[in-house]
Order: sequence, then structure tokens, then C-alpha cells
Amino acid sequence: MIFVPLTPARNLRFSDVDHSSARLTWDSASRKANGYRVMYVKTTGAQTTEVDVGRVTTWLLGNLTSLTEYTVGVFAIYDEGQAEAVTDSFTTKTVPDPLDLKSTGISTDSFRVFWKHPASDVMLYRITWTSTDGGDSDEVLIDGKMNTYLIKGLTPLTDYEVLLAAIYKNEVESDEVVLVESTVEILTTIATTTTTAATLRYGVRNMRIDEETTYSMRVAWQPVDSRNVRHYRLGYTSAKGDRAEEMSVFRLDEDN
Repeated sequence: MIFVPLTPARNLRFSDVDHSSARLTWDSASRKANGYRVMYVKTTGAQTTEVDVGRVTTWLLGNLTSLTEYTVGVFAIYDEGQAEAVTDSFTTKTVPDPLDLKSTGISTDSFRVFWKHPASDVMLYRITWTSTDGGDSDEVLIDGKMNTYLIKGLTPLTDYEVLLAAIYKNEVESDEVVLVESTVEILTTIATTTTTAATLRYGVRNMRIDEETTYSMRVAWQPVDSRNVRHYRLGYTSAKGDRAEEMSVFRLDEDN
């Protein structure tokens, strides 16, 4: 009896390789193949992962470790057993850094930073900020689903360096991206007086002064229209202008 070797899969190749996944593609072995079995292992490791993928000729490997070489074998499965594997190796890439770190909402004591997610599997972000003049750094860890943070409690008119890193599974951390931003100066607002032309309205008439003494005088007047008057304000100063103006308030029901 002559044994005919089972036809193996051919031309194994890799695409879309990143820090945690890679796509495998191979050429079909034979129409008689019932499906394919993919086995992969870290080249320097011992634990092999095996998965039956059916009759497809492409498969996405996920949950990989960054900067790691993997050896992959694809076996064609027949009724008689499995054919010899087609094998090859690839190396995953480094974890990606956060993208487009920018700032907004800059004030005297705070500003907001925001960025784009570099990948869908970020677990945490580490944000560190410190004054470029020196001093202690502040640091916070935030959830990997967030992409903005308000940095507050800062000093006015000061340059700050902000470092942002993405943290992935197994505490693998990306390189830091850097932003330098300055808080603004505290501004003092000086009130200005605006003069508006208005119609002159006389609140009283027939004002008169009598009963003058060395230290006092009597002032009297008649109201023009007392319906909306709640009280009067009387101001006076010396003719030389060397005394500060004094103001006295009289209720309408008081004797004038």
C-alpha cells in the first residue's frame, strides 16, 4: 500500500501586525481539507496556543505581547489526520504612544489637556506635570477610556511641562508624549465711568436757606412730585471747596 502525504497549507504570511495582534493568511491546501488548525508560541517560550479555525484561510491572532517574536504553524486537517504544518515567524511592534496631545481652557490656575486614543486596549493613562522652573511633580492615573483631564491648582504666569503615557496590559507603558503650556497672568480690571446724556429732572423746587448761624443753617424745599420719592439726599461743601462733601439722607415723612 502506497502512502500519499496529505497536502499542507502553503504560503503563510502576516499582515496588520501591531503591538497586540497580527493577521495570518495562507493558501488553501486542498478541497478535501476539513479545516485548519493554528498553533502559535512565543519563540523564546514554551506555552503553545492552539485553535481550530474551520475552513477559513485567514485568522486574526489577538491578545499578544508587544515586542515579542511568535512562531506560527498552520495545519490542514483531513479525515486521515493533519498535514505537515506551514510555519513562519513575526515580531509584534511596540505599544503606541498617545496621539495629538493638546491643551484648551487656559486660565490663571488651570488648563485642560486632551488627546486621541492610540489603541482600543489602553488600560490607564499616566499624566505628570511640573513647573519648568523646578519643584515637585504631580501625577494622576486615569481610566483608559478617558481622553481629557483638567489640570488645576497651578500658579499664574508659569510654564508647565505635561507628560502623558499610555499603560497597557501587563503594565507595559508607552513612551511619554510632551506638552508645554503656560498659565495666564492675573489681570486687574479697572472700572471706567461712562457718561450718558440724560434729560434733566428737577426733584424739588423753591429750595431756600434760612436760620443761618456760625455753625448751622436751615434748608427747605417743595417737592415737584412726591408720589415716587422715598427720601432726599442733601450734599454740601464750603465755598472754598476745602471741605469734603458730606451727605445726609432725610426721609420724606421727616420735617424739612
